[in-house]
Amino acid sequence: MLSFKEVVYVSPIKNNNNVVLAGDIGGTNSNFGVCDISSGKVRLVLSLHLKSKEIKDFAQVVNQLLNYLWSKYQIKINKACIGSAGVISANRDFCKPTNLSFAIDAQKIIQVTALHTVILINDFEAVGYGIDWIAKKDLIEIKKGKQREYANRAIIGAGTGLGKNILGWDYSLKGYIPIPSEGGHADFSAYSNEEFEYLVYLKNMIRDSYPISWEDVLSGGGIVHLYNFLGLKHSYQKSKIAGMIKMNGIGPEIIFGHCQQDKQCADTYKLYAGYYGRCAKNFALESLSLGGLYIAGGIAAKNVSLFYQPEFLQEFMNNREMSMILQDIRICVVKDYNVSLFGAGGFLATKEKNLG
Repeated sequence: MLSFKEVVYVSPIKNNNNVVLAGDIGGTNSNFGVCDISSGKVRLVLSLHLKSKEIKDFAQVVNQLLNYLWSKYQIKINKACIGSAGVISANRDFCKPTNLSFAIDAQKIIQVTALHTVILINDFEAVGYGIDWIAKKDLIEIKKGKQREYANRAIIGAGTGLGKNILGWDYSLKGYIPIPSEGGHADFSAYSNEEFEYLVYLKNMIRDSYPISWEDVLSGGGIVHLYNFLGLKHSYQKSKIAGMIKMNGIGPEIIFGHCQQDKQCADTYKLYAGYYGRCAKNFALESLSLGGLYIAGGIAAKNVSLFYQPEFLQEFMNNREMSMILQDIRICVVKDYNVSLFGAGGFLATKEKNLG
């Protein structure tokens, strides 16, 4: 039996037929939400969380979760939408999540649970659907811009991996439709001698024949690699923090958590901010996101100050021909980590009339 970390936001309503199960399955964390979608609106009632590596049989985990919700709250659910990192099948019924050992099979979930509807969407597709459902206070404006009506929007976010998504306006539906992407796996290019040395370092650490991707650079693991590379490249004075990091094991939270007290951590923070700005710039231009650029993911939600670093905006604006276009693009950080749960619930809310 797996144990869930539970957060209750509002008092659950028993026997509510408008309650659905939302899921957000990432390389590190698997998050589930109970959403009330009455009247086409999305209200997150409660959420349950566990580590993705603990999951062996995804369908049985869903079954355990549904049984728990019934026994504790008398909540009966028959519809679910699961957002997952990775490519979703054409019928939205199968996904092999990136960086995980198990598969998500909608038909198997239906067989072993009381659910009669299970739809799979990409995790950043879920973020796209969730942007308009979260509280306005949870969208932190980093850079003002001229947000053009009906123009494309773009979402980018680093965590265990790196996700991207484009939102295109649908005039018939009068709303934005997320377009899934695996652009986080696009190749990373070096701009300087030191960056080329870093690229070679990453190749030696990852040890395969494939090109280094943006995900390798901007993921949580990329933060650790950057910290270690700088330690080999430069002669930093030994500090108590460096000793603590070495003793307790290196983690991205520890590195970023000490960027004000330790030079190596600070340099990692600044360089990482610059890389993030460059990747965001490229995606903003590729998607022509004059409707706004949104930065999501666990790293952004926990480190909003990262995007106020001058290195981030300097790299974002660094373009010969399109600097004026980039100047017009508004940038916001998505502070609410539950945005994907809102999005999965919102997907069901918008499709409700077709689900019976």
